[in-house]
Amino acid sequence: MLTQIVILSLVGGLLCLDRIFLQAMLSRPIVIAPVAGFLLGDSYTGLIIGAIFELFWIDRAPIGIYIPPNDSVASAFAAALAILAGQSLGAVTKELMALSVLLAVPFGILAKRMDVRMMAANDRLSDRALEEWAREKDRLIEEGDHPIIIMPPSDYTPVPTATPKPETIVLTRLEIWKELIFGGENLP
Repeated sequence: MLTQIVILSLVGGLLCLDRIFLQAMLSRPIVIAPVAGFLLGDSYTGLIIGAIFELFWIDRAPIGIYIPPNDSVASAFAAALAILAGQSLGAVTKELMALSVLLAVPFGILAKRMDVRMMAANDRLSDRALEEWAREKDRLIEEGDHPIIIMPPSDYTPVPTATPKPETIVLTRLEIWKELIFGGENLP
C-alpha cells in the first residue's frame, strides 16, 4: 500500500506539472483521476471521480491572474481515497465516492493557496534576478537607485527631444471660480 501511494504521488506530481509547464491538458481531473485509479487497480472509480471534479470546477479556468482551485490534486486525492478505502472495506460504493469528493475539495483549495504563494515567490525571485543583472552585469543602475527597466528594441536609436515649458497663467481666486462655473478659455 505504501508503494502504491509513493508511485501515485510521483505520477500525480508529474501530471500536475502540466498545469504550468506543458499545458497539454494532462492535469485535468478527467485524465489524472483515471490514471490514479489505474495505478490503484480501479480505473472506473477514477473516471467517475474525475468527471465529478471536471464538472464541479469546469467554470474555473486560469484566465488572467485568476488561479483556480487545484482540481488535479483534489481529483487524484479523491480517487486514491475512494479506491484505497474501498479496498479496505471490500467495495467502492457511490456513497464512498461522494464522501471522498467532499473530503478532497479542501485539498484543492489548499493547493490553490500554495500555487498563489509559489507564484508570488517566483515573481520576487524574477524581480531580484532582473535587478541583480541590471546592477552587476551592465551597470545600468547604481546603489540607491530604484530599478525601472524598459528594454527598447535592438534596432532602436534614441533621439533627444526638447520638452516644451508649460505656459503659466496667474488667476485670482474669484477668477478661478468664475472659470470653473461659467467655463472659459483659461482652464485646460
